[in-house]
Amino acid sequence: MKERDLLKQLNNLRNIRPDDAWKQNQRDLLLTQIANSAPKELTSWGNFVIIFRNSVKTFSQPAVAFASFVCLLFVSAVFSHDWLNSAKPNGVWYPARIISEKVKLNTVADKDAREKLEAQFATEHAQDIAAVLADPKFNAPANKVAVAKLDSDFNKELDTVKTNLNAIAPAPVKTDVAVKGDEKVVSAAASKNEKGVQLAIATTAPATSTVATATPEESIIEQAKDSFKKKDYQKASDKLKKIEELIK
Repeated sequence: MKERDLLKQLNNLRNIRPDDAWKQNQRDLLLTQIANSAPKELTSWGNFVIIFRNSVKTFSQPAVAFASFVCLLFVSAVFSHDWLNSAKPNGVWYPARIISEKVKLNTVADKDAREKLEAQFATEHAQDIAAVLADPKFNAPANKVAVAKLDSDFNKELDTVKTNLNAIAPAPVKTDVAVKGDEKVVSAAASKNEKGVQLAIATTAPATSTVATATPEESIIEQAKDSFKKKDYQKASDKLKKIEELIK
């Protein structure tokens, strides 16, 4: 067959019109085949199983798994803070409480607010340490190592409170005070004798020194440290409550 004849036959196909009955039969046949090949409607449990399998497969990827873990840790730390706040320094959940507080601090954008919140957390830590050591069942020779660590942690927490409060508080007022002892400042007083001769007369005055006045918070912190050192944990706790009130 020549190319010209082939093209002529192909052009004639455009004039062919299939019978309407045949088109309907073919349409019904295709719809039946599609219906028979479609999956059956799944139950709720079946849908859950498929979704669960797909989720496990997705989260098993290293990058996705790590990102999911970080998100889970962040959300848990933020929303479980109130629950973890009851964890004590000698409890198993205390490290989780510290992590939760650090995460919450990182969510505070304002620097002064973050410093203040950190000081509040440190004050609460010191209060909990005093409460734990006030318990004779724990503060015993059997827990010598743990007690020594809490002693050290108490001072560290109060140092944190002092540092953070100084960072957000105005500069301390400086005053001049007399120096005790034999130290004196020599100055020259000018005068004239009967002949009009200029004389220099040495005079003495107590020496002075410029010192910074301690803030109320610093004074209470030192009092709390002193009471804690004397193992007067109740008094130390009372001082810490005053610090907490000043922070608020």
